[in-house]
Amino acid sequence: SRLAADVPALPEPAFARVAPLLAPRPEWLVDVLPPDSRHIAPIRFGPLELLGIRCAPTQISGRRMLWVESFWRAVEPVADDLRVQFRAMPMRSTHMPPWGESMDHDPCDWMWPTSRWQPGRIHRDRYGLRPPASSLLRSDVLQIEVRVVGSARPARLGEETEETVPAPEWPAQRLPVWCGLRASQVALPLPERPAPVLFALRPGASATPEPVWTAEALQRITRGQWLVEPPPDWLARSVVRGPKHMELLPAPALFVASDYQTLAAHERYSRPRSTVNWDRHLLLPGLQDQLAGAIVQHPVEGLAPDFPLLQVEDPIRAMLRLGAAARERYRGLLVGVTGTVGKSSTIAILRDLLPAQARVHTTIDNYNSRVGVPAMLASLGPDVDVCILEMAQSSLWMDRGPISLMARPHVAIVTEIGLSQTRQAVSVEQTAEYKSRIFLGLEPGGVAIVPDHIPCLLQMVQAAARTAGAVWVVGRGPQADVRVLGTEPEGHGCRVHIALRGRTHSYLFPVASEGLVRNSTLSFAALVAMGFDPEAACARMPGVRLPASVMHVQALRTEGGVQATLIDDSWNAEVMSMRNAMAFVRDYGRAGGGGSGAAPVARRIAMLGRIVNLDHAAEAMHRSLAAPLLDSGIEHVVTHGQEMRWLREEMPASMLGPHFESAADAAGYLGAFLRDGDLLLVKGDRDRSDFGDIPELLQKL
Repeated sequence: SRLAADVPALPEPAFARVAPLLAPRPEWLVDVLPPDSRHIAPIRFGPLELLGIRCAPTQISGRRMLWVESFWRAVEPVADDLRVQFRAMPMRSTHMPPWGESMDHDPCDWMWPTSRWQPGRIHRDRYGLRPPASSLLRSDVLQIEVRVVGSARPARLGEETEETVPAPEWPAQRLPVWCGLRASQVALPLPERPAPVLFALRPGASATPEPVWTAEALQRITRGQWLVEPPPDWLARSVVRGPKHMELLPAPALFVASDYQTLAAHERYSRPRSTVNWDRHLLLPGLQDQLAGAIVQHPVEGLAPDFPLLQVEDPIRAMLRLGAAARERYRGLLVGVTGTVGKSSTIAILRDLLPAQARVHTTIDNYNSRVGVPAMLASLGPDVDVCILEMAQSSLWMDRGPISLMARPHVAIVTEIGLSQTRQAVSVEQTAEYKSRIFLGLEPGGVAIVPDHIPCLLQMVQAAARTAGAVWVVGRGPQADVRVLGTEPEGHGCRVHIALRGRTHSYLFPVASEGLVRNSTLSFAALVAMGFDPEAACARMPGVRLPASVMHVQALRTEGGVQATLIDDSWNAEVMSMRNAMAFVRDYGRAGGGGSGAAPVARRIAMLGRIVNLDHAAEAMHRSLAAPLLDSGIEHVVTHGQEMRWLREEMPASMLGPHFESAADAAGYLGAFLRDGDLLLVKGDRDRSDFGDIPELLQKL
């Protein structure tokens, strides 16, 4: 009709113009994983494998989307359309919900389901995780979690059941991928804040430190029950697990009694020693006169009727709770230190650089494990100015997240990167990954400090940037934030010139060891990062006290009248510290090198002990010491411990002295062999060995 002819034709429906997808779009496929994605060991979810992942941004400020890009491969044909769900899980907060909750999706923009995937090809998925409401945001670290789920479906022809087939689902997996989250109130980096005011200098401050624990606080935090209640005004100034620590921490001390199996379960020992069966409850009767009380798992016979006893289900767990609670109440500054070598010496140097009035709490006895760090925190008083904690690799590779998340350092230092515990870290890159996890716990505005000579420097800096308010690179390179301008011999030590924040500083370090000098620069940077006076620190540097048996140079005089020089570096050993010690011996007494103020050296002699925890790499690592040993100028080598036999096979017979399994026998041989003017290096690991007895035995010759 005429009316119909005047009506314009309706447009073709939009859906009719969309052709079906017959092949995946280019952006959904990759031939190889992008170099900046996180390559992970393939994680299997039924017919799928997750190969790699990357997130953006790596440090989130405020409320915004977190984008997760993942790379998948079908290892076999996929019958179902499986969905992927990523969530970003808060590592500390108990109030903030996960990011990306209820956001499972079909991969590849919902448009190329897994039933169409061609096995072997790598598929790319990119998805944004929705944040919680602004009111729920907390400064934290987010760890990426992934799971794969399917949909319930009717039974297919030939399947045994006629009912609906339940949806396939595989357990969620936490990935070694983290993002730093800073809520809207982002703190300034530490160096920009006012200098700290020491507790001792505050108005009305008491000369007596505050108690670490009261009876009421202990019962509340440990959820224990007093079998014998303490008297009124009872207090404890430290928490200890053994007699050795009673001598190193303030009295009165609270003793934590446990058996070996309980400790091993919390430490997650990879190879618990079945022959070990000690129970420190049995020590209490002999120690009670030196203690304020004890945390026990069960009543103990032989104790005075008024000796305070707090019973708990698990004493080690109770100690961990005390450590977490002590950190929660702490308002001072905390420094975390990790690295393959140099942790203890860096802590010792930093301790002595702090003002004399500062109240300082540090790791003792290298107790740096996943139990050791909370144990050190359990003795942290509320009025301590600076706490300096050593963190071993074993405390940073924990499945539930690194121990730094509990410690929450304001400054985190990495001293060195190299192979050490090769059962868990088979490459330098993997070691760097584990060590870099110390930065995950940084407080808002915290400073990450790394040396510029380490391998994987870029990897370390990028990891630090996830959470740090500032990253300081320390070293001799032109791009260093804390730049070492040069060193020169002075007396038995060396003078170090350093540029930091537009100013040049100079200090005398008492030992001319390249490794220790590097540690001094890291400690100096940490002190300035906390806001303390750098010039005052320079004045204190000549008086730093290194830990016992760490590059300790001393005169050795035997009863036979021989006068020699002993370098006692027997506290522990890694390949890197072995090389540093050999270089120190090489330069000792020579112009321009370690100890140029020393008397001339007649002969250079080494007493070398084994390196532990190298697992399958032990043979290769011990053999690798031959080259630096030959370059050191050492003329005579005596060895101790089975692993050192591999090094002996690489050395000329003319350089080799005897091999020993007994410290007493080794010391006896050296006592007869030494001559006036000899320089003797004692270097090795004393773990599960009597090697550490050698320096003391030599002094008694």
